[in-house]
Amino acid sequence: MHAKYEAMIDGIDYRTIEAYLLSPTSPIHYIIHAREREMLPELAAYLETAIQQGKATPADIRGLLLPRIDRGDLLVTATRPLLIQPERLVPTAQIPADSYCHVIYMPPFYISHTEGIFESMKLKLETKPEVPRQGPRIKP
Repeated sequence: MHAKYEAMIDGIDYRTIEAYLLSPTSPIHYIIHAREREMLPELAAYLETAIQQGKATPADIRGLLLPRIDRGDLLVTATRPLLIQPERLVPTAQIPADSYCHVIYMPPFYISHTEGIFESMKLKLETKPEVPRQGPRIKP
């Protein structure tokens, strides 16, 4: 059922998806971090349906993702507010730029699995203040 989305998964470093997120000309406004790589195709199908139904406003996205965030299956990095608990928001500077990710590009989302992010996030958020990084500009 999700073979279409499985075929869309690419391997990439976090630096690249972060650059898309931080570029003012990019259509990417959210990185949805999935706990497991296997979750990517299902999540892509779910989000694509919402996009096609015109339900991709920040309020819609929050409503769609909140149950999965509350279960601990997802974290979010965003350039638009979602009114999500701070412990579920991942500042871009908290993820090493050279981290390897499996991603699906689905504007306004990058749906991503980065190995180890869930295990390390709590410690990093408690011990490091966010230091913004400037990503390279992406031309439209």
